[in-house]
Amino acid sequence: MSTRPRLVIVGGGQVAATLISHLGKTEPRWDITLVSEEPDLPVNRPLLSKDFLLGKVAADKLPIVAEGLYDKLGVTRLFGVRACSIDRASRSLHLEQGDPLRWDKLVLATGARLRELTVPGAEDTHLHYLKTRADAEALQAAMARGGHLTVIGGGFIGLEIAAAARSKGLAVTVLEAQSRLLSRVLAPEVSAQFAVWHRDNGVEVRLDAGVTAISPCEDGRQRLRLSDNSELLTDSIVVGIGVLPNTALASAAGLACDNGIVVDADCRTSDPDIYAAGDCVSRVHPFYGQSLRLESIDNASHQAALIAASLQGAASPEAQ
Repeated sequence: MSTRPRLVIVGGGQVAATLISHLGKTEPRWDITLVSEEPDLPVNRPLLSKDFLLGKVAADKLPIVAEGLYDKLGVTRLFGVRACSIDRASRSLHLEQGDPLRWDKLVLATGARLRELTVPGAEDTHLHYLKTRADAEALQAAMARGGHLTVIGGGFIGLEIAAAARSKGLAVTVLEAQSRLLSRVLAPEVSAQFAVWHRDNGVEVRLDAGVTAISPCEDGRQRLRLSDNSELLTDSIVVGIGVLPNTALASAAGLACDNGIVVDADCRTSDPDIYAAGDCVSRVHPFYGQSLRLESIDNASHQAALIAASLQGAASPEAQ
Protein backbone atom coordinates (compact mmCIF):
# COMPACT_ATOMS: atom_id res chain seq x y z
CA MET A 1 0.00 0.00 0.00
CA SER A 2 1.34 3.42 -0.96
CA THR A 3 2.53 5.69 1.84
CA ARG A 4 2.58 8.74 -0.41
CA PRO A 5 -0.01 11.49 0.20
CA ARG A 6 -3.16 11.17 -1.87
CA LEU A 7 -3.88 13.67 -4.63
CA VAL A 8 -7.29 13.50 -6.32
CA ILE A 9 -7.95 15.50 -9.50
CA VAL A 10 -11.55 16.02 -10.63
CA GLY A 11 -11.92 16.81 -14.33
CA GLY A 12 -10.39 15.42 -17.50
CA GLY A 13 -9.22 18.46 -19.43
CA GLN A 14 -6.23 20.72 -19.98
CA VAL A 15 -5.62 21.43 -16.28
CA ALA A 16 -5.55 17.76 -15.30
CA ALA A 17 -3.22 16.71 -18.12
CA THR A 18 -0.86 19.66 -17.65
CA LEU A 19 -0.70 19.18 -13.88
CA ILE A 20 0.12 15.49 -14.28
CA SER A 21 2.76 16.39 -16.88
CA HIS A 22 4.45 18.81 -14.44
CA LEU A 23 4.30 16.30 -11.59
CA GLY A 24 5.91 13.73 -13.87
CA LYS A 25 9.08 15.82 -14.20
CA THR A 26 10.21 14.94 -10.70
CA GLU A 27 10.36 11.82 -8.57
CA PRO A 28 6.78 10.69 -7.84
CA ARG A 29 5.63 12.22 -4.56
CA TRP A 30 1.88 11.73 -4.81
CA ASP A 31 -0.56 8.85 -5.09
CA ILE A 32 -2.69 10.34 -7.88
CA THR A 33 -6.27 9.55 -8.88
CA LEU A 34 -7.90 11.22 -11.87
CA VAL A 35 -11.72 11.33 -11.93
CA SER A 36 -13.36 12.35 -15.21
CA GLU A 37 -16.89 12.14 -16.60
CA GLU A 38 -15.43 11.76 -20.08
CA PRO A 39 -14.54 8.27 -21.36
CA ASP A 40 -11.02 9.02 -22.60
CA LEU A 41 -7.72 10.59 -21.63
CA PRO A 42 -7.77 14.41 -21.59
CA VAL A 43 -7.62 15.61 -25.18
CA ASN A 44 -6.37 18.72 -26.95
CA ARG A 45 -9.75 20.41 -27.38
CA PRO A 46 -8.64 23.08 -29.91
CA LEU A 47 -7.82 20.25 -32.34
CA LEU A 48 -11.45 19.11 -32.22
CA SER A 49 -12.64 22.20 -34.11
CA LYS A 50 -9.65 22.25 -36.44
CA ASP A 51 -7.52 19.35 -37.70
CA PHE A 52 -9.51 16.53 -36.10
CA LEU A 53 -12.78 17.86 -37.51
CA LEU A 54 -11.13 18.00 -40.93
CA GLY A 55 -9.77 14.47 -40.63
CA LYS A 56 -6.14 15.62 -40.58
CA VAL A 57 -5.41 14.27 -37.10
CA ALA A 58 -6.26 10.77 -35.92
CA ALA A 59 -8.02 10.12 -32.62
CA ASP A 60 -4.89 8.59 -31.08
CA LYS A 61 -3.09 11.94 -31.53
CA LEU A 62 -5.65 13.88 -29.47
CA PRO A 63 -4.46 13.16 -25.89
CA ILE A 64 -2.52 16.06 -24.37
CA VAL A 65 -0.27 13.68 -22.47
CA ALA A 66 0.58 10.17 -23.64
CA GLU A 67 -0.84 7.29 -21.64
CA GLY A 68 2.68 6.17 -20.76
CA LEU A 69 3.15 9.09 -18.37
CA TYR A 70 0.00 8.16 -16.46
CA ASP A 71 1.41 4.64 -16.19
CA LYS A 72 4.81 5.92 -15.08
CA LEU A 73 3.26 7.95 -12.28
CA GLY A 74 0.87 5.17 -11.35
CA VAL A 75 -2.14 7.41 -11.90
CA THR A 76 -5.43 5.68 -11.16
CA ARG A 77 -7.83 6.67 -13.97
CA LEU A 78 -11.55 6.66 -13.26
CA PHE A 79 -13.15 7.56 -16.59
CA GLY A 80 -16.88 7.91 -17.16
CA VAL A 81 -17.32 8.58 -13.45
CA ARG A 82 -19.09 11.59 -11.96
CA ALA A 83 -18.02 13.19 -8.70
CA CYS A 84 -21.13 13.93 -6.63
CA SER A 85 -19.99 15.67 -3.45
CA ILE A 86 -17.02 16.69 -1.34
CA ASP A 87 -16.85 15.91 2.38
CA ARG A 88 -14.26 18.35 3.64
CA ALA A 89 -14.39 17.09 7.20
CA SER A 90 -13.38 13.54 6.26
CA ARG A 91 -11.40 14.64 3.17
CA SER A 92 -13.33 12.34 0.91
CA LEU A 93 -14.84 12.65 -2.55
CA HIS A 94 -18.12 10.83 -3.12
CA LEU A 95 -18.71 9.36 -6.57
CA GLU A 96 -21.83 8.39 -8.50
CA GLN A 97 -20.65 4.81 -8.27
CA GLY A 98 -17.96 3.17 -6.19
CA ASP A 99 -16.46 3.90 -2.80
CA PRO A 100 -15.55 7.44 -1.71
CA LEU A 101 -12.00 8.55 -2.47
CA ARG A 102 -9.91 9.83 0.42
CA TRP A 103 -7.59 12.72 -0.36
CA ASP A 104 -4.90 14.79 1.27
CA LYS A 105 -5.03 17.39 -1.52
CA LEU A 106 -7.89 17.84 -3.97
CA VAL A 107 -7.78 19.64 -7.32
CA LEU A 108 -11.02 20.81 -8.93
CA ALA A 109 -10.50 21.07 -12.67
CA THR A 110 -14.20 20.83 -13.48
CA GLY A 111 -14.05 23.31 -16.37
CA ALA A 112 -17.18 24.72 -17.94
CA ARG A 113 -20.29 23.29 -19.53
CA LEU A 114 -21.68 24.39 -22.87
CA ARG A 115 -24.45 26.95 -22.80
CA GLU A 116 -27.43 25.33 -24.48
CA LEU A 117 -29.87 26.91 -26.91
CA THR A 118 -33.28 27.10 -25.21
CA VAL A 119 -35.57 28.62 -27.86
CA PRO A 120 -38.88 26.90 -28.76
CA GLY A 121 -38.24 23.78 -30.80
CA ALA A 122 -34.62 23.40 -29.76
CA GLU A 123 -35.38 20.46 -27.47
CA ASP A 124 -36.94 18.57 -30.40
CA THR A 125 -34.12 19.34 -32.85
CA HIS A 126 -30.82 17.51 -33.28
CA LEU A 127 -28.37 20.31 -32.51
CA HIS A 128 -24.63 19.84 -32.67
CA TYR A 129 -22.35 21.16 -29.93
CA LEU A 130 -18.58 20.78 -29.80
CA LYS A 131 -16.63 19.92 -26.67
CA THR A 132 -15.74 16.24 -26.73
CA ARG A 133 -14.30 13.82 -29.25
CA ALA A 134 -17.77 12.26 -29.63
CA ASP A 135 -19.20 15.70 -30.46
CA ALA A 136 -16.53 16.21 -33.13
CA GLU A 137 -17.19 12.80 -34.67
CA ALA A 138 -20.93 13.52 -34.87
CA LEU A 139 -20.24 16.88 -36.51
CA GLN A 140 -17.81 15.21 -38.94
CA ALA A 141 -20.60 12.87 -40.05
CA ALA A 142 -23.01 15.78 -40.56
CA MET A 143 -20.45 17.69 -42.61
CA ALA A 144 -19.80 14.60 -44.74
CA ARG A 145 -23.43 14.71 -45.83
CA GLY A 146 -22.84 18.18 -47.27
CA GLY A 147 -25.59 20.73 -47.82
CA HIS A 148 -26.04 23.81 -45.68
CA LEU A 149 -24.67 24.27 -42.17
CA THR A 150 -25.89 26.99 -39.81
CA VAL A 151 -23.59 28.05 -37.01
CA ILE A 152 -25.34 29.80 -34.12
CA GLY A 153 -22.75 31.96 -32.38
CA GLY A 154 -19.95 34.08 -33.82
CA GLY A 155 -17.23 33.29 -31.30
CA PHE A 156 -13.98 31.44 -31.86
CA ILE A 157 -15.52 27.96 -31.85
CA GLY A 158 -18.31 28.93 -34.23
CA LEU A 159 -15.96 30.62 -36.65
CA GLU A 160 -13.49 27.73 -36.59
CA ILE A 161 -16.31 25.31 -37.42
CA ALA A 162 -17.52 27.64 -40.18
CA ALA A 163 -14.06 27.71 -41.75
CA ALA A 164 -13.74 23.92 -41.52
CA ALA A 165 -17.15 23.43 -43.12
CA ARG A 166 -16.31 25.80 -45.98
CA SER A 167 -13.10 23.85 -46.64
CA LYS A 168 -15.32 20.77 -47.04
CA GLY A 169 -17.50 22.57 -49.57
CA LEU A 170 -20.58 23.19 -47.41
CA ALA A 171 -22.67 26.33 -47.66
CA VAL A 172 -22.37 28.06 -44.28
CA THR A 173 -24.31 30.76 -42.47
CA VAL A 174 -23.10 32.22 -39.16
CA LEU A 175 -25.78 33.80 -36.97
CA GLU A 176 -24.49 36.20 -34.32
CA ALA A 177 -26.98 37.85 -31.95
CA GLN A 178 -24.61 40.74 -31.20
CA SER A 179 -23.74 43.58 -33.57
CA ARG A 180 -20.26 42.15 -34.29
CA LEU A 181 -18.30 38.92 -34.20
CA LEU A 182 -16.17 38.00 -31.17
CA SER A 183 -17.53 41.00 -29.30
CA ARG A 184 -16.44 39.68 -25.88
CA VAL A 185 -12.79 39.33 -26.78
CA LEU A 186 -11.84 41.64 -29.66
CA ALA A 187 -11.90 45.35 -30.43
CA PRO A 188 -14.48 46.49 -33.03
CA GLU A 189 -11.86 46.99 -35.75
CA VAL A 190 -10.55 43.44 -35.35
CA SER A 191 -14.09 42.03 -35.22
CA ALA A 192 -14.86 43.76 -38.50
CA GLN A 193 -11.78 42.24 -40.12
CA PHE A 194 -12.82 38.74 -39.01
CA ALA A 195 -16.19 39.32 -40.68
CA VAL A 196 -14.42 40.36 -43.88
CA TRP A 197 -12.21 37.26 -43.86
CA HIS A 198 -15.11 34.88 -43.38
CA ARG A 199 -17.30 36.56 -45.95
CA ASP A 200 -14.42 36.45 -48.43
CA ASN A 201 -14.25 32.72 -47.69
CA GLY A 202 -17.89 32.33 -48.74
CA VAL A 203 -19.51 32.36 -45.29
CA GLU A 204 -22.76 34.26 -44.96
CA VAL A 205 -22.33 36.26 -41.75
CA ARG A 206 -25.52 37.68 -40.24
CA LEU A 207 -25.15 40.08 -37.31
CA ASP A 208 -27.90 41.14 -34.88
CA ALA A 209 -29.44 37.80 -35.81
CA GLY A 210 -30.83 36.04 -32.77
CA VAL A 211 -32.67 32.73 -33.15
CA THR A 212 -36.20 32.75 -31.72
CA ALA A 213 -37.52 29.33 -32.78
CA ILE A 214 -36.65 26.15 -34.69
CA SER A 215 -39.05 23.79 -36.45
CA PRO A 216 -38.65 20.73 -38.71
CA CYS A 217 -39.47 20.69 -42.41
CA GLU A 218 -41.01 17.74 -44.25
CA ASP A 219 -37.84 17.27 -46.32
CA GLY A 220 -35.67 16.75 -43.22
CA ARG A 221 -34.23 20.24 -43.06
CA GLN A 222 -34.73 22.66 -40.19
CA ARG A 223 -36.42 26.06 -40.31
CA LEU A 224 -34.96 28.77 -38.07
CA ARG A 225 -36.95 31.88 -37.23
CA LEU A 226 -34.74 34.87 -36.49
CA SER A 227 -35.22 37.93 -34.32
CA ASP A 228 -36.06 40.09 -37.37
CA ASN A 229 -38.85 37.59 -38.25
CA SER A 230 -36.95 36.27 -41.27
CA GLU A 231 -36.50 32.54 -41.78
CA LEU A 232 -33.57 30.32 -42.72
CA LEU A 233 -33.65 26.74 -44.00
CA THR A 234 -30.68 24.54 -43.17
CA ASP A 235 -29.55 20.92 -43.19
CA SER A 236 -27.51 20.97 -39.96
CA ILE A 237 -27.16 23.27 -36.97
CA VAL A 238 -24.20 23.69 -34.65
CA VAL A 239 -24.44 25.83 -31.52
CA GLY A 240 -21.51 27.73 -30.01
CA ILE A 241 -22.95 30.34 -27.66
CA GLY A 242 -20.49 30.20 -24.79
CA VAL A 243 -20.00 28.26 -21.58
CA LEU A 244 -20.90 28.38 -17.89
CA PRO A 245 -18.42 27.50 -15.13
CA ASN A 246 -18.96 24.18 -13.37
CA THR A 247 -19.03 25.38 -9.76
CA ALA A 248 -21.81 23.20 -8.32
CA LEU A 249 -19.45 20.69 -6.68
CA ALA A 250 -17.41 23.45 -5.05
CA SER A 251 -20.40 25.53 -4.02
CA ALA A 252 -22.15 22.57 -2.38
CA ALA A 253 -18.98 21.95 -0.37
CA GLY A 254 -19.09 25.50 0.97
CA LEU A 255 -16.17 26.84 -1.07
CA ALA A 256 -16.27 30.51 -2.04
CA CYS A 257 -17.63 31.08 -5.55
CA ASP A 258 -18.15 34.28 -7.52
CA ASN A 259 -18.38 33.85 -11.30
CA GLY A 260 -16.22 30.78 -10.74
CA ILE A 261 -14.49 29.10 -7.84
CA VAL A 262 -12.55 31.80 -6.02
CA VAL A 263 -8.83 31.00 -5.65
CA ASP A 264 -5.73 32.78 -4.39
CA ALA A 265 -2.42 33.42 -6.15
CA ASP A 266 -1.44 29.73 -5.87
CA CYS A 267 -4.90 28.55 -7.00
CA ARG A 268 -5.96 27.48 -3.51
CA THR A 269 -9.66 27.76 -2.79
CA SER A 270 -11.10 28.98 0.50
CA ASP A 271 -10.09 25.54 1.82
CA PRO A 272 -6.25 25.47 1.72
CA ASP A 273 -6.22 21.73 0.96
CA ILE A 274 -8.37 22.16 -2.14
CA TYR A 275 -7.05 23.74 -5.34
CA ALA A 276 -8.97 24.73 -8.45
CA ALA A 277 -7.92 25.88 -11.91
CA GLY A 278 -9.08 26.49 -15.46
CA ASP A 279 -12.39 27.65 -16.88
CA CYS A 280 -14.18 27.08 -13.55
CA VAL A 281 -11.96 29.52 -11.62
CA SER A 282 -12.06 33.20 -10.74
CA ARG A 283 -8.62 34.54 -9.78
CA VAL A 284 -7.06 37.96 -9.32
CA HIS A 285 -5.02 38.48 -12.47
CA PRO A 286 -1.48 39.73 -11.64
CA PHE A 287 -1.50 42.18 -14.55
CA TYR A 288 -5.03 43.61 -14.33
CA GLY A 289 -5.30 43.46 -10.54
CA GLN A 290 -8.89 42.25 -10.55
CA SER A 291 -10.71 38.92 -10.40
CA LEU A 292 -11.17 37.36 -13.82
CA ARG A 293 -12.41 34.05 -15.14
CA LEU A 294 -10.46 33.32 -18.31
CA GLU A 295 -11.50 30.60 -20.74
CA SER A 296 -8.28 29.70 -22.53
CA ILE A 297 -5.78 26.88 -22.90
CA ASP A 298 -2.91 29.16 -21.88
CA ASN A 299 -4.67 30.20 -18.68
CA ALA A 300 -5.53 26.60 -17.76
CA SER A 301 -1.95 25.46 -18.39
CA HIS A 302 -0.49 28.34 -16.38
CA GLN A 303 -2.74 27.68 -13.40
CA ALA A 304 -1.88 23.97 -13.54
CA ALA A 305 1.79 24.97 -13.31
CA LEU A 306 1.02 27.11 -10.26
CA ILE A 307 -0.64 24.17 -8.53
CA ALA A 308 2.22 21.83 -9.44
CA ALA A 309 4.74 24.25 -7.93
CA SER A 310 2.70 24.55 -4.74
CA LEU A 311 2.32 20.79 -4.41
CA GLN A 312 6.05 20.29 -4.94
CA GLY A 313 7.05 23.07 -2.56
CA ALA A 314 8.73 24.97 -5.41
CA ALA A 315 8.73 28.67 -6.19
CA SER A 316 5.67 29.95 -7.98
CA PRO A 317 6.23 30.43 -11.74
CA GLU A 318 4.93 33.98 -11.33
CA ALA A 319 7.71 34.75 -8.85
CA GLN A 320 10.50 33.53 -11.11
